[in-house]
Amino acid sequence: MFTDRVDRPFISERDIAGARFDPSGFGMRLWSTRWYAWVVMSDLASRADWLDRLGGFALLGAGPTPWAGALDDDISALRNMAVHERAAALDDIVSEADEFISKFLHLVSATATTHPATSRMLIVADALTALITMHYKAHFNRPRPTQVVPGLMSPIQHGGHASYPSGHATQAHVFAALLTEVVPPSLGVPDPAPGAAGRTTIGKTLGALADRVARNREIAGLHYRSDTVAGVTLAAAITDKILLDRTYLPKFRELVDNARREWADTGVFAGGKDAQE
Repeated sequence: MFTDRVDRPFISERDIAGARFDPSGFGMRLWSTRWYAWVVMSDLASRADWLDRLGGFALLGAGPTPWAGALDDDISALRNMAVHERAAALDDIVSEADEFISKFLHLVSATATTHPATSRMLIVADALTALITMHYKAHFNRPRPTQVVPGLMSPIQHGGHASYPSGHATQAHVFAALLTEVVPPSLGVPDPAPGAAGRTTIGKTLGALADRVARNREIAGLHYRSDTVAGVTLAAAITDKILLDRTYLPKFRELVDNARREWADTGVFAGGKDAQE
């Protein structure tokens, strides 16, 4: 809130009479990221082929209950996690309940202030991913683990939507993939793992964080392992077929390009080890 004098409003100042800007539009930087996400989501919603593009509902398995064959193993694993891991993981579970973009940014030494374009890309991706994931969740309509085994007693409430696929698993792996795409490989060291040609430890570490976020939801009794597996599959399709496709969503492509340009400037300090003599 900004105050103005009642007896002498600023607009009445003689020196500003006739002063005007001449903007060509509202300005991309002024758009709230929250509302710009709705703009990009409306572009996705207007594309009639996005579900088919992802592989339809069959992407996550055949039939109405593709998890049925894994249910007993899933429940056994959840019991074991609740007994042996939940107490130690509780801080992570609570901190990741609603927002964990900042955790991914923190992993690459970034914040919404230092890397606003990257932050905006992830926030918009989060909204797009949620829209798609909810469509799949509504189709499969799987009950949460605590609805099947109430003794699992999750330490926090579920989000008020169905279990399959895991939204946290989907979102986390989308974030990892996007950051791996925009952070230059030159900022990491080569991944020595077999078959990892061209990949750096940055991508490997982001993937490990995504796996951890997803597994914490299992430890909490909020998702089955089969929910997580489906979320990882969905995330790969979303990033490959929609978010990183250069022609499908031009507004999101621009967000990716802006984030990539942001990381091209590493912000070397004068006198640092990389400074030119």
